[in-house]
Amino acid sequence: MEELLSQYQKELNPIIQFFEECIEITNDTVREDTKVVYNTFKNWAYHNGLRGYTNISNQKFWREFHRYAESSGYKIGKRKSNTIRFRTGIKVVGEYKVTNGYNGWA
Repeated sequence: MEELLSQYQKELNPIIQFFEECIEITNDTVREDTKVVYNTFKNWAYHNGLRGYTNISNQKFWREFHRYAESSGYKIGKRKSNTIRFRTGIKVVGEYKVTNGYNGWA
């Protein structure tokens, strides 16, 4: 029953599926640029046929991302170095990862 509920939640909220497929939990010394995470999500959504999520706002994405992380017991930090914003405790993995200079879907 729990597995069915989990699958249903993933279908309703693709950010959960993205998190499980493309995010690796690390220690809090590892940091990932917020633009890389956000643009990787949009790239992942495009390649998975979720066109409605390719235009998700930055704020909505991070709100849902952190909501899922917290409900799963993960602690993800927010940091800023000069003008670059980072998330700590995660790294993006997989074929959909994009670089900071990303300007469209691969």
